[in-house]
Amino acid sequence: MLAFEFEYPWDERRYFKPGDNQLAGVSEVIARDSPAWTETVKSLYPDFPVYGSVCETMEEGWGIIGTENLLLWSAMNPDELGIFLKRVSDFNLELMKAQYAAADGLFDGFVIFGDVAYVNGMLFSPET
Repeated sequence: MLAFEFEYPWDERRYFKPGDNQLAGVSEVIARDSPAWTETVKSLYPDFPVYGSVCETMEEGWGIIGTENLLLWSAMNPDELGIFLKRVSDFNLELMKAQYAAADGLFDGFVIFGDVAYVNGMLFSPET
């Protein structure tokens, strides 16, 4: 987990090349081969609110190493897991900075999304 290499968050292909982008491709169905992310931003702003987005750290973490590993390592290797999750957070922060720069200020805010709502409370106690 400490050796995991993240993609470059400022890679221009994320923002300036056609492909799959969450802003253009999520509705009732997931659209593929969308226009460049920046083109989608420009087509919506200012007529519709435009938000950048990143996944919250824990969900992105278990997406990389798996839920079972994340739970095991939280008990068995908490220091290493903490370092890894800090790296995930740093990556997400850079993604947000890159999105904001690519959108050239045509933003209303950011959404940090993830599976954080549970019926009986939080999955991880704030006290532990």
